[in-house]
Amino acid sequence: MEILNAADSMKAKRLVIDPFTTISRAFKDEMEARAFLHTLLSNIVARLGCVALLIKEELGPGMGYSFEDYVADALICLKARRLEDRLLREMSFVKTRGIETRSPDICVTLYRGFKMLPRQKVPRPLSNPSFNPPQDPPGAYTTGILELDEELGGFPHDSIILWEIDPRLSFHEYSLAVAPALASFLARNRPYIVLPSAGVTWRDVRDLYVKYYGISEDKLSNLLNVLTMGPIETEPPPYVKLLKGRSWWEVFDEFADVVHSLARERGPHLVRLIGADTLIAAFGEDTFKFFERWVGCFKETGGLAMWIVKPAHPHLVRMLSPMVDMHFRIVRKHGCILLYGKKPETPLYALQPDPEKNALIPKVTPIV
Repeated sequence: MEILNAADSMKAKRLVIDPFTTISRAFKDEMEARAFLHTLLSNIVARLGCVALLIKEELGPGMGYSFEDYVADALICLKARRLEDRLLREMSFVKTRGIETRSPDICVTLYRGFKMLPRQKVPRPLSNPSFNPPQDPPGAYTTGILELDEELGGFPHDSIILWEIDPRLSFHEYSLAVAPALASFLARNRPYIVLPSAGVTWRDVRDLYVKYYGISEDKLSNLLNVLTMGPIETEPPPYVKLLKGRSWWEVFDEFADVVHSLARERGPHLVRLIGADTLIAAFGEDTFKFFERWVGCFKETGGLAMWIVKPAHPHLVRMLSPMVDMHFRIVRKHGCILLYGKKPETPLYALQPDPEKNALIPKVTPIV
């Protein structure tokens, strides 16, 4: 009764018992512990109008539920597990009596205090988007995201970046991590060559940079080169080019001609992005030969290269990873977009559209 008297005298609004696991073991049997809990809760909640928070410890999964779990109005479980040897923290709303819970699982972090990382939705196109890219780090190109530049030092000159994409992510969702670097090239009047991933059209590419970064149509016409393996409509914009080759080496030669032409006209600071699944669909296992030859061509011209790989072809990731300078993976967990580096290794980062930015730029939160 000392607990009740103390709570009553303080006019307490919250009573925290931490850990309840230790207190429950002090009783001679479970029946006595149940009687204590019923007395405590009925008096605290009904008589004092005080919210009781019981903290209990679990040794691991599969332990089942205890009597206090059934008595409580809400049961919230905090968990820590590993995602490819990286710490991932989760919170699950197992029970919320009288409250509808549509998203019972959520990622959390202890970075600068306890924070929940809710399900993410890419915002609709902005009314007046504008993008001012960060400065390029020494000897590198900016990622377009200041926090990642500070963590990684940017993308080194003459480097190849592999992006491994969760198939549950839409084009705009994974663009939250990939597109800022590409938009930085366009904003600085540097050419951008892209062979889009499957399901991404030239219109998607155009709209992304016009509607989310404020890149003008005139600038795109001058800097953007969208390569497609067809079919396309009869009169696409001049920056859309149909690759007519029927073999991997013919397509390679056409791609290389575009790169070398732009390098001669504009200099070495150009970026190219290839959707590997587009090549896989056309050439199957010969796609690896394309990339093997492509690496040698890239080292001659320099700049920056990005490869998009989706796990419909997981063997391709294993084959390409040794060929690249940096390898990142973008996944979704409980609706939260997560980014982490595999080469170099990094912790998990949660990506959320930054409401203070007038462009599609993520707010980066480490999960610790």
